[in-house]
Amino acid sequence: MGWLMISQGRSRDVLHWGLINSTITVASFLIGLRWGAFGVAVSFSLIGTFIRFPLLFWFATRVGPVRMADIYTAMVVPLLAAGGVLGAIYGFRHVVVLSPFAGVVSSSVIALLATAIVFVVTPKGRTGISDLKLIIQQLITKQTQDQTC
Repeated sequence: MGWLMISQGRSRDVLHWGLINSTITVASFLIGLRWGAFGVAVSFSLIGTFIRFPLLFWFATRVGPVRMADIYTAMVVPLLAAGGVLGAIYGFRHVVVLSPFAGVVSSSVIALLATAIVFVVTPKGRTGISDLKLIIQQLITKQTQDQTC
């Protein structure tokens, strides 16, 4: 969101958001302190999810061509992928018992596969894959041009 504001010449808004964000973060820590490290982690996560991020999305999109709906629309496929990863790993880990190392390795592979599946089967995901391929091609072309100069 910071880059969104900077690209629109809103560096003052970036400063203001930094002050708002740090205040909210400190408040979340203070709220959670009563319950120790776990309480701080839970408070920080909940306040981030339900207060800080929605407020940031509103703050960053209140001026300029990008709307809040654009931000939420862009999040649909990654959220579907996260849900797919969660479900796949949850199911796998309740069926198969592995050592911690093997569990991390297998969960990583499952996460990669579940994410790839969601991106391949959704139209916006396929568009994202195409965009990524184009960016990689452009970077390779640019690197090749720089080496020949």
